[in-house]
Amino acid sequence: EHGPVHYDLTFKADGSGRSAKSPFKWQAVNTQVVDITWFKDSGEPNGATSELTFSADYSTYSGTNHDAKTIEVHGHRVGGAIAAQSVAAPAAPASAIDTIADTAPATTTSVLVPLDAKQPPSVRAGITTLREKLLDEAAKAPASSPDTYKVAVALCDSWLAALDERDKTVASQARSQPMGTADMDSSKAVHPGPMALEQEAIDAKKKKQNDAKENAFFSDAQKQQWLQRCALWQKQLDQLYSQMGDLRRKGMTAPATATPAGALPTP
Repeated sequence: EHGPVHYDLTFKADGSGRSAKSPFKWQAVNTQVVDITWFKDSGEPNGATSELTFSADYSTYSGTNHDAKTIEVHGHRVGGAIAAQSVAAPAAPASAIDTIADTAPATTTSVLVPLDAKQPPSVRAGITTLREKLLDEAAKAPASSPDTYKVAVALCDSWLAALDERDKTVASQARSQPMGTADMDSSKAVHPGPMALEQEAIDAKKKKQNDAKENAFFSDAQKQQWLQRCALWQKQLDQLYSQMGDLRRKGMTAPATATPAGALPTP
């Protein structure tokens, strides 16, 4: 919910979701916070992301939505209450290996977003935290073979390297951008009332102008070059994820062939 806009968000257990607006993928940062990447109906990211923080009982949430502009959002659960969980035998916390196995595809999608898409800082923070947890768990209470952890850490390093490359590309373009391209949009809240339709039309026009400005920030050549780099990163990340899965399932201890930490895929 924000302003006069109200629509349902449906979160599915496989990390996908749907709203009246568009489909999305979600990833848990921790037990109360999720990151959302919005998609077009065609399956391509539409450039928008959201960060939502839920209350302890998941009855409400608040957060921010990053699109042409950043706005505050909030909402509440609809339908029946969430069933109470048994406290007699609480489930053991997931291992870092389990976490990375479950969330890797969504993390790769969050990392390899287009240059003109908003990327929340929680993406890098989540990967960094997971990497530290993997190293700590491997040393103290491993849930899988040492080589499984080596490949999992290499996967985290590759995500971070891809983020570094994207950040450098964005920063380089920002330094060369002429004056007058800063986002001057005003984020006044829209309130229902007699002037609501007129205000919505004004906001829609602003958003269209902002979208055009945002899309013009990067040239077609730069966007295409990053898409080519993403294809290389996707191949490397998928290989590491597949290798980690094989080691995890088979419990192998043979020498791993993970890409060295921080290595970039060759163009």
